[in-house]
Amino acid sequence: MEKLCSCCNAAVDSEDAAILALGGFGNAKYLCTDCDSLLNAITRARAPEEIDGAVECLTSRMRRAGIDDGFVLKTVESVMRAAKERRDLIAAGGYDFDEEEKEDSELEEIPEELRESEEDRIADEIEAERAKKWDKVITAVAAVVFGALIAYLAYRFISIYFL
Repeated sequence: MEKLCSCCNAAVDSEDAAILALGGFGNAKYLCTDCDSLLNAITRARAPEEIDGAVECLTSRMRRAGIDDGFVLKTVESVMRAAKERRDLIAAGGYDFDEEEKEDSELEEIPEELRESEEDRIADEIEAERAKKWDKVITAVAAVVFGALIAYLAYRFISIYFL
């Protein structure tokens, strides 16, 4: 299903588009690939000039598109405010990239209690087989009932009009 990018109004496929934030009632604010890469550059670039360029480019895209959604503007503003603080620390030479990489790797790891175990996988396979068998049984019963209904209606039709 096609939606519009929250930052530049470009068409995006909502099935695989990045999400800026979730608005009221859980409505997703989608991003096109260009705006997503700009936001990634704003939040993850290591050179102050690259951050400044990405901020300028995203800002001009939003101005050209005439974005007036307050929620989107607040979200982008908070991202840019944090990026400005990060940029200033990078420019001053006081930013710890190792700490950032450590945080990123911690976010990518799935905790042990949430990982799927071999027992879970086997139980899922058994459940899928059981569901497949029940599906066959229910389909057969439905076919028999439907066939009996057709036979009954044919009998009634013949007995009323021809007998």
